[in-house]
Amino acid sequence: MPIGQERFQAYLTLLKGNSKNDMVLPIGGFNPMAKPQVLEKLLELKSLNAEQIIENTLEKINQQLTEFTEEEIFSVCLNLADDMLGGWTNRFTTDYDSKFKTKALFARKFCTPFFWTSEMYTEELIIQRTQDYVFRTIYFHKNGQAKTLQEHFNQEIFIAKNNPKTITDNFDYQSTKKHFEKHIDTEEYTLIFNFLYGDIASQVLAFPIYGMAENAGFNFAQFEALNQRGYK
Repeated sequence: MPIGQERFQAYLTLLKGNSKNDMVLPIGGFNPMAKPQVLEKLLELKSLNAEQIIENTLEKINQQLTEFTEEEIFSVCLNLADDMLGGWTNRFTTDYDSKFKTKALFARKFCTPFFWTSEMYTEELIIQRTQDYVFRTIYFHKNGQAKTLQEHFNQEIFIAKNNPKTITDNFDYQSTKKHFEKHIDTEEYTLIFNFLYGDIASQVLAFPIYGMAENAGFNFAQFEALNQRGYK
C-alpha cells in the first residue's frame, strides 16, 4: 500500500483487531510508514521461509520444555525493525526494549523475535534469534522483569547458557568485570544501557559513558556462561 493514512489505519487494524486499545497482533516493531527497502527485506525473509524455520525451531524447544502448563501457550511473531532508514527506530533502544521491557507482551502471551533491516539473513541467524527470544520469555516466566544490573546480567547469562554464541567483539574482561561489580545493584537505566551496549551507543543518545566497549555486557555474559561448568 502507498504510504499514507489508509496504510496507517490498516496497520492499526492488524495491531488492535476488534479491541479498542489493546494489542491482538504484536507488530509494534514494524514501522507502518516504512520505506520500500523494508518490503525488500521482508521478501528476503519470506524467500528463506523464515516462519517455517521459526516453527521448526519452536517444535524442538517445546519438546524440551517443562516450565509451562498446557494452558500457558505463547504466540511467536517475527518483528522487522528498520535501523537503516526508519526515522523513529533507534537500533539500541529498540533492541533493549525488545529484550528487557516485555511485561506487556508477556501478559498477553506474546514472544517477539526482532530482526533488523541492516542484517544479512541466514537460517542459522533465524534459529538463533528465535531461541534467544523464547528463552527470554522462559526467563521472564521464572523471574519477572529485570530491574538491577545484576538482574539484567542474570537474564543474559541464562540466554547464553541455553543459546551460546561466539564472542566476536573485542572487550576488556577485567575492566568490564570491575565496572559490573561496582554497579551491580544499580537500577539506573543509562548506566545499565551503557554496560550492555557500550560507549558508542550511549554517545548517540547523549547518555553518560563509562569506557565500555561495544556490546560489553552481552559479551561478558557469554564469557561467564562459557566458564560455568555443569550446566544442563
